[in-house]
Amino acid sequence: MKKIKWFILGVILTGVVYYFYPEKRLADNAKINKIVINKSERKMMVYDGNDLLNTYSVSLGASPVGDKQSEGDNKTPEGNYFVKAKLGLGVSKYRKSLHVSYPSPEQKKMGKDGSNIMIHGLGSKYHYFGKFHRFYDWTQGCIAVTDDEIDQIYKATKVGVAIIITP
Repeated sequence: MKKIKWFILGVILTGVVYYFYPEKRLADNAKINKIVINKSERKMMVYDGNDLLNTYSVSLGASPVGDKQSEGDNKTPEGNYFVKAKLGLGVSKYRKSLHVSYPSPEQKKMGKDGSNIMIHGLGSKYHYFGKFHRFYDWTQGCIAVTDDEIDQIYKATKVGVAIIITP
């Protein structure tokens, strides 16, 4: 019984350290001109030219394997896109968002549909999960980061920035 209590205490302490451990932040004057998302690694890399500025752990659509085909399939799309719009506080339900230009005109011709694919924060409903959201793919096809991370990314990104999403 004593070993179980120590184990539980160890798990709790590990979780607290993970939640509050500081992570690398973007510089205040950073400018992002390319975003690359690797779905299989659950990683998003942001670049200025060829210089890697930061890497973020992300959550994806609830059915992340494979390319998005239609609205409601809970898949995160794959391909080359751009930031179509920036949605700020009060406009995006997930804090701030970068609207991904999915589907492309070519994908529409192939019959793919869907809309509102975003790179977004957690918002008021999920805010308290913080970094723990990364352990579960929970979006409807979007790419989710913490609220602090979306604040950094949003500030450093302009409409038109390239987004590359790989399997």
